[in-house]
Amino acid sequence: KMSKVALHTENKSHLGGTVKVVVDLAKTTWAPLLQSTVRMPSEPAPVELLSDIVSVKGPQRCDVICLLEKVYADPKTRDTKDGPRQVVDVAICDGSKDDGKLAKVSLTLWFSVGSHGQTQVERLTEAWKAKDPVALFGLYVSPEGGQVSCKTAKDFWWMVCTADAQSSEKCQKLRAEAKEILEEK
Repeated sequence: KMSKVALHTENKSHLGGTVKVVVDLAKTTWAPLLQSTVRMPSEPAPVELLSDIVSVKGPQRCDVICLLEKVYADPKTRDTKDGPRQVVDVAICDGSKDDGKLAKVSLTLWFSVGSHGQTQVERLTEAWKAKDPVALFGLYVSPEGGQVSCKTAKDFWWMVCTADAQSSEKCQKLRAEAKEILEEK
């Protein structure tokens, strides 16, 4: 239970949520609770639509649940300041519309070289082939020359959305309508 809540007021440009409020966990007072009567969700569930993300007016950080429209599964290896990384290009959509057309974004995902990175690439490819919704966390979007550029942050991560009853409404909708959404042009 939180009390004496302290808010973090600096650098809100990277917040992807509709409400730009951050609780400063270090300065807030906490009291443990023995149990909760509210069932917690089984996974994080971003609510932003891709159509909102592609129409941002300034740089921001965002998270999104989407479908993988395309995964270019022949990863290339690039040297970076953090060492070699596997580069996988993807195209994503979520069925939302931007100016009457399906909102889509292409971006590059960076994975470590080695067995963990290879496993991530394989899981991503499997999710694309199965038309499973995925959640992408830690994306930077910024308007550049009339379009929105989308890049991954250093702490980017992703996950396949589960099909259980606890999954979000958006995830359940994407799972049910995946074929129609991906066939739409």
